[in-house]
Amino acid sequence: MISWWDNDHEGRGVNIYLLVKPGTGFTQKLLRHAGSFALKAWVDGPYGQIEDIGNYGSVVMFASGIGIAAQVPYIKELLKGFHEYRVRTKSILLVWQLDKESDQEWVQDWMTELLSEDEGSYILRIGLYVLRNFDDSNISYGHKEQYGDHDRVRKLYGKPYLEKIIGSEVEGKRGQLLITTSTECHMQDQVQKLVARYLDKDVKLLHLAFQPEESQSFWAPKLPEVKYEGVV
Repeated sequence: MISWWDNDHEGRGVNIYLLVKPGTGFTQKLLRHAGSFALKAWVDGPYGQIEDIGNYGSVVMFASGIGIAAQVPYIKELLKGFHEYRVRTKSILLVWQLDKESDQEWVQDWMTELLSEDEGSYILRIGLYVLRNFDDSNISYGHKEQYGDHDRVRKLYGKPYLEKIIGSEVEGKRGQLLITTSTECHMQDQVQKLVARYLDKDVKLLHLAFQPEESQSFWAPKLPEVKYEGVV
């Protein structure tokens, strides 16, 4: 799916970027030819529904694996709308669960650009939760690191403590709170059950059109949630 785009000085799209998870068939063939030569492409669509999420004061986004592809465009548009005074959003939290640490490279350049766009306003926070396959073998489960101005990016090695994250964001929300998901089914079900507790507190849940398939990590031995002091 289209996860990023570049505009010219007149605001017209000139480049689009697709984030593709190889499977079988066409995507596997695409992987074999990646970087070897240029291909012509026919772009059709758009399909699915584009949600207007700029009316919410606080937005919390949950993604797992390739689900990050669905969340990044909304962050890009929210930040643009914030600087143009077109949205009400004053707080954005992205919670991204990764099967392995190297997966963050999929969108690392885009994340850097988003954080640069957020410089000065500081409405964007990012929490990365790495389940396994850590880059550094000396890092243990439960370890955490912080990056960027105002510690806007936190990387934690383990599962996100969803109950605490959602509870904290509801408590500190600015206006209406929207929670969006682009996650595997197990994580989506957990978020939905937790959000149901707060439906009387001006909280809305939105499952985006793109939802990733279950990853192998879902069938792996159960991992405990990382219970740390403070919330991303």
